This record gives sequence, structure tokens and C-alpha cells, in this order.
Amino acid sequence: MIARGSLPVGSTDKAIAYRSLIWLIVMLATIVLAALVLRTLVSQAHAYTDPGTHLDLTVLLRLPIPVANKIDNGWSVLVVIWTMLAILAYCGHRYSRAVGVESPRLIVLGLLLVGATLLFFPILLSGDAYAYVIYGRLFGLHGVNPYYLPLPLKTNFDPIIDQCLTIYGNPPPGDNYGPLWTLLAGALSSLTASTSLAFQIVVQRVLALGFAILAVAGLSRIVRRRKSWLGGVARYAFHPLLLFETAVGAHNDIMMIALALWAFAIVEDMPLVAGLLIGASIATKYLSLCVLPFLIVKAARKGWKPALALLVIAVAIPVLTFRPFWIGNITAQSLVWQSANVSMSPSWIVTNVVGGVGHERIVQIALTVAFLGLYGVALWRYAKNLELRNLWLVLAALLWIAPMLNPWYTLWLLPAAATQGYWARFAWWFGALSLLRYSGEGPIYPPVGLLISITLVIFAAPILLARFIPRAAENPLS
Repeated sequence: MIARGSLPVGSTDKAIAYRSLIWLIVMLATIVLAALVLRTLVSQAHAYTDPGTHLDLTVLLRLPIPVANKIDNGWSVLVVIWTMLAILAYCGHRYSRAVGVESPRLIVLGLLLVGATLLFFPILLSGDAYAYVIYGRLFGLHGVNPYYLPLPLKTNFDPIIDQCLTIYGNPPPGDNYGPLWTLLAGALSSLTASTSLAFQIVVQRVLALGFAILAVAGLSRIVRRRKSWLGGVARYAFHPLLLFETAVGAHNDIMMIALALWAFAIVEDMPLVAGLLIGASIATKYLSLCVLPFLIVKAARKGWKPALALLVIAVAIPVLTFRPFWIGNITAQSLVWQSANVSMSPSWIVTNVVGGVGHERIVQIALTVAFLGLYGVALWRYAKNLELRNLWLVLAALLWIAPMLNPWYTLWLLPAAATQGYWARFAWWFGALSLLRYSGEGPIYPPVGLLISITLVIFAAPILLARFIPRAAENPLS
């Protein structure tokens, strides 16, 4: 006989499958509904124009996939996106509970289906994907070095590039990404040379989603020895920041992160392969240089020879991949220019509120010195106990001293959300609240006081939420 209140095993499996399917359908329906609403809003939008400075941002709305920046109904667009992402985060949490947090394949399947639906999202909030197309076609199709662009490109030089130049100007800013990414972008451009610009943006999204799935798989390998962390993998996979900045924003940060995660996942068993992976991560975006010493310390537990070999390989890859582009120090000029942008960050608040305007460089130097001191302490502690919280501290500090915070930057720290304790809660909330950063881009020039308040919320609220949420409630959605 079957005990009262219980169900046969087959019935239980069917109930689980039914519940998980319902939550998955709700997520897909939410995306479709949001896409329809946003398509209508953008079709009715008017972008900021300033005849006095010949600034006309309506060109952003005429792109194949519009970039919704500085538009009159920008707040409405943001509310729709934020609401959609909140629903996806909650439904993703319920879906992962329905399938079981110890079912990483079903978690990845859910991410794949949700991400595949987001690939056709009708708008962008950042134009970076168009920059990827510019640099990829310049190098892959025309043999032009995208790291050095001192002169305007010829008229009708490339019809696809011409469309992208409406957002970046002519000449466009020089490439500030790693050489491996530029080589990959060039290869993609060669493969999609005759396709439409919209299709090429979708290809960028597909690539980012693929690396997001790879990141989830690498994170699963890292935490599988600690069953209590398995629920964190689902928390990471369905985090609104990961979903939006990969399947929609197509940001290449996820490639850097996925490669670094796999380097940590296999460093104890295959230190040389880990060196290849972290070297490729550095050659994608240079931020991974901050992670390299931590990986070397972990490899050194197996002896100094594996650690030294890892270091040599990791340094060799970005050096070798940069050879086709290097023409002297001027090659890195675009990276220097990028670091000069200051917006919605603690250093921005200091320079605008405390009275440091005109002394941005001094403020940034002071923050960098403080970061280097903290970095040394964190690395020394990691060498003693191999606790990941030391690495999370470094990445969080790096975000705090960054002259400009873009939402996709917080992807760097987001893997911490798959762990437990303070840093898991902090990383989840920091990543979620960083999406408020788009309030400085979507609407037409909101008041500076409002942007300062939002910046304070982004940086201060995660500390308070992580500190005062009960330790038992590791999942912020519970």
C-alpha cells in the first residue's frame, strides 16, 4: 500500500516535470511579452538631439537592433526590462527548485532555452556589440589594425561598418579589448561577411550565451565537491545580470570569465592546460591579470615547477596573440583613453561631490594605491588558506576603484554568488543592483543628484543587504 499523502515514484517524477515546465513557460512568455512592449515603446521613442553641437542620437534608433539610449520614454523602457529580469530571476529560482539543484544538466537546459529566447530581444542598452563588428571586420576582412585608427575611414569603405559608425563616429575609438578577442571577432566577421548587420549582432549574442553556459559548467565543476554549494550554480545561471548581459548585451566579459573559471576548475589536475586557459582569458580582457597570481598560488601546492610553467604559458599567450597588432606603445593608447572615462562610480562621486573635479587623476592614483595594498594582503591570506573570499575581496575592490561602472563589469564578481556566506549574498545583490546603472544611459540626461543617489544604492545597498540578511537565507529570492 501507498502511505497517505505520498505519491508513487512515477507520479512524483511527472509532478516535478510538470512544475519545472510551467516555470520555464512563464519565463519564455515573460520574455516574449516584454519584447512586444519594448518594440512598441522604441517605435514611439524620440532620441535626444542638440542642433547647437550637431548631436543627433536618433541614429541609435535607426540601427537594425536599436540602442535605446537618451530617449524620451527611456524610463518606461527601463521599467519594462527591470520587471522582466526580476520575474526571470524568481522563476529561474523556482525552476531550479523544481528540477532539483543537483541536476546541473537541467539547469543548463533551462539557461539554454531562456537564453535562446533572449537572443531575439528587440533592443540593446549598450552599443558594444556594434564595436565588436567594427573591429572584427576591420581586421578580418580589410586587414586594418583596429588598435590604431588615427584617420577617418573612407566613405563607403564597408556598408556594414558604415552603419556601425553612426554610433561611434569616424574614426571610431581604437580597439581596447584583448588580442585574442580581436582575432576571434575577425574570424567571425570572415564567416559572416555577406550577412546583415542584425544577423551579425545575433551571432555575437550566440557566442556570449555559449560562453555563459561554459561558465556555468566550469562553476559546477568547481563546487561539485561541496554539495551545499550546488544550489548556488542555479542562482548564478538564472541571475538577471548574466541573462541580460550575455544573451542580450553580448558582452565579451563572459568569455574572459568562463576561461578563468575553467582554469581554476582544473588547475590541480592539469596545471599546464589551466595556464593555457588563463592566458586566453588575459588575452580576451586584461582584467584576468589580477586573477593570475591566485591561480599560481593554487598550482604551487603541487610544486614550484607546475606553477612556473603555468606562469610562462599564461604570459606567452597574450604576448604572442598581440604580435599581429603591436606597433609600439601607441597600440595601447585606446586602453588608456578608456580608463580616463569617469561615470557613476565612487571616484565619480568623489570628483563631483567632494570637490575633486579637475583632480580625477589624483583621486584615481590614491584609490589604486589603496587597492594594491589590499591586493597584497588578500593574496598573502589566500596563500595561507586558499579561501575564495580573498579573491572575491580583490574583485569587489577592483569594481569599487574603477573610474566607471558598467553593469557588465559586475559579471567579474558574479561567480561568488554560487558560494555561500557574505560574499554570495553581496555578489548576487551587487550584480542585480548594477542594472540600475542604465538609468544614466536610457533616459534623456536625468538629474545628476538622482544619478549620485542611484550610484550610492548600487555600491552601498549590497553591503547592507549581505550583512543583515539572515545567514540561513543564502538565496536572496528565498
